[in-house]
Amino acid sequence: MPSNQTKHSLQAGASSPPPKKYHFVFGSGPDLVLLHSGITSWHIWEPILPLLTPHFRVIIIPLAGYPDGSPLCENDDVSLNLFVDRIAAELDALNIKSAHFAGIGLGSTLAIELAQHKRALTLTL
Repeated sequence: MPSNQTKHSLQAGASSPPPKKYHFVFGSGPDLVLLHSGITSWHIWEPILPLLTPHFRVIIIPLAGYPDGSPLCENDDVSLNLFVDRIAAELDALNIKSAHFAGIGLGSTLAIELAQHKRALTLTL
């Protein structure tokens, strides 16, 4: 993981720990959310982070059920709605109403779904 990356998670020693967060934040500027494909992980974005972080606050949200993503429960209905809801929850945790989105494969489909929910300013697919 790049050294300028922040992963939000439980804080050691907290009397009432906050819920775990499943996102990574890099850089500063306008919000850019990166969504990976169904056959990759969030690490697919690491090579281009140095190009993006001088211009954007890059938020990478690993998809539910993938490494570093929110866990799936046995009774979860794995669907586009589940992924969209989990991504929206991470955006809400960061107080992001809308952002720029870039996606690959399944990530592109999810970005389009989020645009239909008025969460996307622009899409790069």
